[in-house]
Amino acid sequence: MSIRLIVTDIDGTFFDDAHNYDVDRFNAQYAEMQKQGIRFAVASGNQLPHLHYIFDRKSPLTTFVAENGSHIVDGAKVISETMIPMQTVHELLTHLAAHEIFDNAHVRLSGKQNTYLQANDPTINDDIVQYYLHDIAVVPDLMQVNDEIYKVNLDWRYHDIETQSEKLNALFGDYLHATPSGSGSIDIIPNGVNKAFGIDQLRDYWQLSKDEIMAFGDNFNDLEMLQHVKHGYVMKNATKSMHEFGLPTTPLDNNHSGVLDMIDRVLTGTFPE
Repeated sequence: MSIRLIVTDIDGTFFDDAHNYDVDRFNAQYAEMQKQGIRFAVASGNQLPHLHYIFDRKSPLTTFVAENGSHIVDGAKVISETMIPMQTVHELLTHLAAHEIFDNAHVRLSGKQNTYLQANDPTINDDIVQYYLHDIAVVPDLMQVNDEIYKVNLDWRYHDIETQSEKLNALFGDYLHATPSGSGSIDIIPNGVNKAFGIDQLRDYWQLSKDEIMAFGDNFNDLEMLQHVKHGYVMKNATKSMHEFGLPTTPLDNNHSGVLDMIDRVLTGTFPE
Protein backbone atom coordinates (compact mmCIF):
# COMPACT_ATOMS: atom_id res chain seq x y z
CA MET A 1 0.00 0.00 0.00
CA SER A 2 1.38 3.43 -0.92
CA ILE A 3 2.07 6.30 1.46
CA ARG A 4 -0.61 8.99 1.30
CA LEU A 5 0.34 11.07 4.35
CA ILE A 6 3.72 11.99 5.88
CA VAL A 7 3.69 13.51 9.38
CA THR A 8 6.75 14.88 11.14
CA ASP A 9 7.78 16.42 14.41
CA ILE A 10 10.06 19.41 13.91
CA ASP A 11 12.67 20.08 16.63
CA GLY A 12 15.24 17.29 16.66
CA THR A 13 13.46 15.68 13.72
CA PHE A 14 12.64 17.79 10.66
CA PHE A 15 14.91 20.62 11.85
CA ASP A 16 18.62 20.37 12.48
CA ASP A 17 20.05 21.47 15.82
CA ALA A 18 20.07 25.11 14.65
CA HIS A 19 16.30 24.98 13.86
CA ASN A 20 16.90 24.97 10.11
CA TYR A 21 16.02 22.67 7.21
CA ASP A 22 16.98 22.52 3.54
CA VAL A 23 14.18 24.74 2.28
CA ASP A 24 14.83 24.41 -1.45
CA ARG A 25 15.16 20.64 -1.28
CA PHE A 26 12.00 20.25 0.76
CA ASN A 27 9.95 22.65 -1.37
CA ALA A 28 10.84 20.60 -4.44
CA GLN A 29 9.82 17.45 -2.55
CA TYR A 30 6.59 19.09 -1.41
CA ALA A 31 5.65 19.95 -5.00
CA GLU A 32 6.34 16.36 -6.02
CA MET A 33 4.32 15.03 -3.08
CA GLN A 34 1.36 17.07 -4.26
CA LYS A 35 1.74 15.63 -7.76
CA GLN A 36 1.77 12.11 -6.33
CA GLY A 37 -1.21 12.72 -4.06
CA ILE A 38 0.82 12.54 -0.84
CA ARG A 39 -0.22 14.92 1.93
CA PHE A 40 2.22 16.41 4.45
CA ALA A 41 1.59 17.56 8.02
CA VAL A 42 3.65 18.94 10.88
CA ALA A 43 2.90 17.52 14.35
CA SER A 44 4.39 19.58 17.16
CA GLY A 45 4.02 20.54 20.77
CA ASN A 46 4.36 24.14 19.64
CA GLN A 47 1.55 26.62 19.19
CA LEU A 48 -0.01 27.22 15.81
CA PRO A 49 1.25 30.85 15.64
CA HIS A 50 4.82 29.61 16.09
CA LEU A 51 4.41 27.01 13.35
CA HIS A 52 3.08 29.65 10.99
CA TYR A 53 5.93 31.96 11.98
CA ILE A 54 8.64 29.45 11.07
CA PHE A 55 7.05 27.99 7.92
CA ASP A 56 4.96 30.70 6.24
CA ARG A 57 8.00 32.50 4.81
CA LYS A 58 9.67 29.30 3.64
CA SER A 59 7.28 26.53 2.62
CA PRO A 60 3.58 26.47 1.59
CA LEU A 61 2.41 24.13 4.34
CA THR A 62 -1.24 24.06 5.33
CA THR A 63 -1.74 21.17 7.77
CA PHE A 64 -0.63 21.40 11.39
CA VAL A 65 -1.17 19.23 14.44
CA ALA A 66 -0.28 21.86 17.03
CA GLU A 67 -0.20 21.75 20.83
CA ASN A 68 0.55 17.99 20.73
CA GLY A 69 -2.84 17.37 19.13
CA SER A 70 -5.01 19.89 20.97
CA HIS A 71 -5.26 22.21 17.95
CA ILE A 72 -5.43 20.73 14.43
CA VAL A 73 -5.94 22.76 11.26
CA ASP A 74 -5.83 22.40 7.51
CA GLY A 75 -5.45 25.87 6.08
CA ALA A 76 -8.23 28.04 7.48
CA LYS A 77 -10.30 24.99 8.50
CA VAL A 78 -10.13 23.91 12.13
CA ILE A 79 -10.29 20.12 12.14
CA SER A 80 -10.22 19.68 15.91
CA GLU A 81 -9.77 21.70 19.10
CA THR A 82 -9.59 20.21 22.59
CA MET A 83 -9.38 22.45 25.64
CA ILE A 84 -8.51 21.88 29.29
CA PRO A 85 -11.43 22.91 31.53
CA MET A 86 -10.48 26.01 33.49
CA GLN A 87 -11.35 24.30 36.79
CA THR A 88 -8.76 21.61 35.96
CA VAL A 89 -6.21 24.29 35.04
CA HIS A 90 -6.77 25.90 38.44
CA GLU A 91 -6.39 22.56 40.25
CA LEU A 92 -3.11 21.93 38.43
CA LEU A 93 -1.76 25.42 39.16
CA THR A 94 -2.68 25.02 42.82
CA HIS A 95 -0.81 21.70 42.98
CA LEU A 96 2.29 23.15 41.32
CA ALA A 97 2.33 26.13 43.70
CA ALA A 98 1.95 23.89 46.76
CA HIS A 99 4.94 21.63 46.06
CA GLU A 100 8.45 22.95 46.55
CA ILE A 101 9.91 20.74 43.82
CA PHE A 102 8.14 22.91 41.21
CA ASP A 103 9.50 26.20 42.56
CA ASN A 104 11.94 26.48 39.66
CA ALA A 105 9.44 25.44 37.00
CA HIS A 106 8.28 28.28 34.77
CA VAL A 107 4.60 27.73 34.03
CA ARG A 108 2.96 28.95 30.81
CA LEU A 109 -0.64 28.65 29.64
CA SER A 110 -1.20 28.23 25.93
CA GLY A 111 -4.58 29.76 25.19
CA LYS A 112 -6.78 30.45 22.22
CA GLN A 113 -6.19 34.20 22.46
CA ASN A 114 -2.72 34.44 24.01
CA THR A 115 0.16 32.65 25.64
CA TYR A 116 0.18 33.60 29.30
CA LEU A 117 3.30 34.10 31.41
CA GLN A 118 3.34 35.31 34.97
CA ALA A 119 4.92 38.72 35.57
CA ASN A 120 7.59 37.29 37.88
CA ASP A 121 8.76 34.73 35.29
CA PRO A 122 12.50 35.48 34.90
CA THR A 123 12.62 33.89 31.44
CA ILE A 124 10.22 36.33 29.74
CA ASN A 125 12.97 38.00 27.71
CA ASP A 126 15.03 34.87 27.04
CA ASP A 127 15.81 34.30 23.37
CA ILE A 128 14.36 30.79 23.52
CA VAL A 129 11.08 32.11 24.94
CA GLN A 130 10.86 34.84 22.32
CA TYR A 131 11.52 32.25 19.59
CA TYR A 132 8.96 29.68 20.67
CA LEU A 133 6.16 31.74 22.21
CA HIS A 134 3.97 34.22 20.36
CA ASP A 135 1.10 36.51 21.33
CA ILE A 136 2.53 36.67 24.84
CA ALA A 137 0.39 38.23 27.55
CA VAL A 138 2.09 38.91 30.89
CA VAL A 139 -0.30 38.61 33.83
CA PRO A 140 0.17 39.10 37.57
CA ASP A 141 -1.36 35.71 38.35
CA LEU A 142 -2.07 32.79 36.01
CA MET A 143 -5.12 31.95 38.13
CA GLN A 144 -6.73 35.15 36.78
CA VAL A 145 -6.47 34.13 33.12
CA ASN A 146 -9.83 34.02 31.32
CA ASP A 147 -9.31 32.13 28.07
CA GLU A 148 -9.72 28.69 26.54
CA ILE A 149 -6.55 26.70 27.29
CA TYR A 150 -5.03 24.13 24.94
CA LYS A 151 -1.97 23.27 27.01
CA VAL A 152 -0.02 23.98 30.19
CA ASN A 153 3.74 23.99 29.73
CA LEU A 154 6.38 23.65 32.43
CA ASP A 155 9.78 24.95 31.38
CA TRP A 156 11.85 23.01 33.87
CA ARG A 157 15.34 22.54 32.50
CA TYR A 158 17.89 20.36 34.28
CA HIS A 159 15.27 18.45 36.26
CA ASP A 160 14.00 14.89 36.09
CA ILE A 161 11.06 15.63 33.85
CA GLU A 162 10.27 11.99 33.09
CA THR A 163 9.75 11.14 36.76
CA GLN A 164 7.71 14.27 37.43
CA SER A 165 5.58 13.65 34.34
CA GLU A 166 4.74 10.21 35.73
CA LYS A 167 3.81 11.74 39.10
CA LEU A 168 1.58 14.35 37.47
CA ASN A 169 -0.11 11.63 35.44
CA ALA A 170 -0.72 9.61 38.60
CA LEU A 171 -2.45 12.60 40.17
CA PHE A 172 -4.29 14.08 37.19
CA GLY A 173 -4.42 11.16 34.76
CA ASP A 174 -8.22 11.11 34.66
CA TYR A 175 -8.21 14.60 33.15
CA LEU A 176 -4.72 15.43 31.87
CA HIS A 177 -1.67 13.89 30.26
CA ALA A 178 1.85 15.13 31.03
CA THR A 179 4.59 14.28 28.56
CA PRO A 180 8.28 15.26 28.35
CA SER A 181 8.69 17.37 25.23
CA GLY A 182 12.45 17.90 25.09
CA SER A 183 14.78 20.66 26.32
CA GLY A 184 13.68 20.20 29.91
CA SER A 185 10.02 20.87 29.24
CA ILE A 186 6.78 19.15 30.18
CA ASP A 187 3.63 19.59 28.11
CA ILE A 188 0.34 18.99 29.93
CA ILE A 189 -2.63 18.47 27.63
CA PRO A 190 -6.15 17.00 27.91
CA ASN A 191 -6.20 13.28 28.66
CA GLY A 192 -6.58 11.23 25.50
CA VAL A 193 -5.01 13.95 23.36
CA ASN A 194 -1.60 13.39 21.80
CA LYS A 195 -0.05 13.28 18.35
CA ALA A 196 -1.64 9.88 17.68
CA PHE A 197 -5.02 11.47 18.41
CA GLY A 198 -4.04 14.16 15.91
CA ILE A 199 -3.24 11.56 13.27
CA ASP A 200 -6.64 9.96 13.83
CA GLN A 201 -8.32 13.31 13.19
CA LEU A 202 -6.39 13.60 9.90
CA ARG A 203 -7.25 9.99 9.01
CA ASP A 204 -10.94 10.69 9.44
CA TYR A 205 -10.67 14.01 7.62
CA TRP A 206 -9.01 12.46 4.56
CA GLN A 207 -10.35 8.89 4.85
CA LEU A 208 -6.94 7.25 5.25
CA SER A 209 -5.77 4.01 6.85
CA LYS A 210 -2.87 3.70 9.30
CA ASP A 211 -0.98 1.69 6.67
CA GLU A 212 -0.93 4.75 4.41
CA ILE A 213 0.78 7.01 6.96
CA MET A 214 4.48 7.56 7.67
CA ALA A 215 5.60 9.51 10.75
CA PHE A 216 8.87 10.75 12.23
CA GLY A 217 9.84 11.83 15.74
CA ASP A 218 12.62 11.91 18.30
CA ASN A 219 11.04 12.36 21.73
CA PHE A 220 8.45 10.90 24.10
CA ASN A 221 5.70 13.24 22.93
CA ASP A 222 6.12 11.55 19.52
CA LEU A 223 5.96 7.98 20.79
CA GLU A 224 2.20 7.39 20.59
CA MET A 225 2.20 8.75 17.04
CA LEU A 226 5.07 6.52 15.91
CA GLN A 227 3.47 3.44 17.45
CA HIS A 228 0.09 4.30 15.98
CA VAL A 229 0.98 4.10 12.28
CA LYS A 230 2.49 1.32 10.20
CA HIS A 231 5.53 3.36 9.19
CA GLY A 232 6.64 5.17 12.37
CA TYR A 233 10.34 6.06 12.42
CA VAL A 234 12.49 7.13 15.36
CA MET A 235 15.21 9.57 14.34
CA LYS A 236 18.74 8.22 14.42
CA ASN A 237 19.67 11.05 16.82
CA ALA A 238 16.89 10.23 19.32
CA THR A 239 17.73 9.41 22.91
CA LYS A 240 18.69 5.85 23.80
CA SER A 241 15.39 5.33 25.63
CA MET A 242 13.42 6.14 22.47
CA HIS A 243 15.33 3.43 20.59
CA GLU A 244 14.26 0.83 23.16
CA PHE A 245 10.70 0.55 21.79
CA GLY A 246 11.72 -1.46 18.73
CA LEU A 247 10.62 1.08 16.14
CA PRO A 248 12.55 1.45 12.86
CA THR A 249 15.23 4.12 12.76
CA THR A 250 15.99 6.65 10.04
CA PRO A 251 19.35 5.99 8.30
CA LEU A 252 20.34 9.66 8.77
CA ASP A 253 19.99 11.98 11.75
CA ASN A 254 18.32 15.39 11.93
CA ASN A 255 21.57 17.23 11.17
CA HIS A 256 21.85 15.34 7.87
CA SER A 257 18.27 15.83 6.65
CA GLY A 258 17.09 12.43 7.86
CA VAL A 259 13.42 13.17 7.18
CA LEU A 260 14.13 14.59 3.72
CA ASP A 261 16.17 11.49 2.93
CA MET A 262 13.17 9.32 3.79
CA ILE A 263 10.82 11.54 1.76
CA ASP A 264 13.08 10.96 -1.26
CA ARG A 265 12.74 7.22 -0.65
CA VAL A 266 8.95 7.52 -0.57
CA LEU A 267 8.86 9.60 -3.73
CA THR A 268 11.02 7.09 -5.58
CA GLY A 269 9.34 4.03 -4.08
CA THR A 270 12.54 2.77 -2.45
CA PHE A 271 11.72 2.91 1.26
CA PRO A 272 11.55 -0.46 3.04
CA GLU A 273 7.93 -1.54 3.61
